Amino acid sequence: MKTILYIHGMGGGEDSRIPSILDEWFGKHRPDVRVVVRTYDFNPDRAAAQIDAWYDELRPDLVIGESLGSVHALALLARRSSWADGATTVHGCRDFDPSGGMHPQTVAPPSASNALPAFPLLLVSPALNGPVFFHRIRGLVRLRWFHRLMNHWYKAREGRRQFLDFTPENMAAWGPHRATALAAASLVRPSEPGHPGPEGAFPEGSKSSQLRGQGAPAPIHAFFGRRDHYRRTGIVSLKDWRRRFGPDTWTLYDGTHFMEEEHLKALLIPAILQRL
Repeated sequence: MKTILYIHGMGGGEDSRIPSILDEWFGKHRPDVRVVVRTYDFNPDRAAAQIDAWYDELRPDLVIGESLGSVHALALLARRSSWADGATTVHGCRDFDPSGGMHPQTVAPPSASNALPAFPLLLVSPALNGPVFFHRIRGLVRLRWFHRLMNHWYKAREGRRQFLDFTPENMAAWGPHRATALAAASLVRPSEPGHPGPEGAFPEGSKSSQLRGQGAPAPIHAFFGRRDHYRRTGIVSLKDWRRRFGPDTWTLYDGTHFMEEEHLKALLIPAILQRL
């Protein structure tokens, strides 16, 4: 039995649309594949502990992250992969840098040479700059009226969904998790001497296939919707993704942030089958 761990987005949960469609499709066409999605805590520290426990329990063959869940999925990959310097854990920075940089005293980009990703990872509409937004409003949510406004605006839907509470503690806690997630870029970064960290641009023509052999799929691949409204705000940014993860780790589809079923079947499911 093959296992896919699906990490839902903000306000999602066990009955989210995309994993439900995937579960139905695999149940009909590939009953040897199961899709597991569980509702995790909105506080990123508690969520990371839950996701780590699920990873240990399930030992998934593939992980999929959606929207803000992509931050958790990338951080999980960074924590669980083996690095060339012998480290098995990458820790996030203590002091959050809104630009997305990693604190030089608390985390250093691991070397990509001989890096071994713990599992293949697919991402749908990765909202890697969501934590930057949270960082910017961490002071505002101390105001009772603004806190209530955010909780009302992003009220969770009915069902087994994630409860959202925009407290200052929850907002401030996202910084280190984003830094850890960005460290996963080293798993697809070409192993070139002196290559810059996640803040640096990829050399022109560089290919992550250098790390995995010709013809094999990239260990990390993201799907972006051409009409994703979060791209206008920068919360989802293809430009940032290309700069950090490289030119051959993404696909642009003609859809929205909430990947439509036609694109699920035409793009996401084939990518899953290729990696199982």
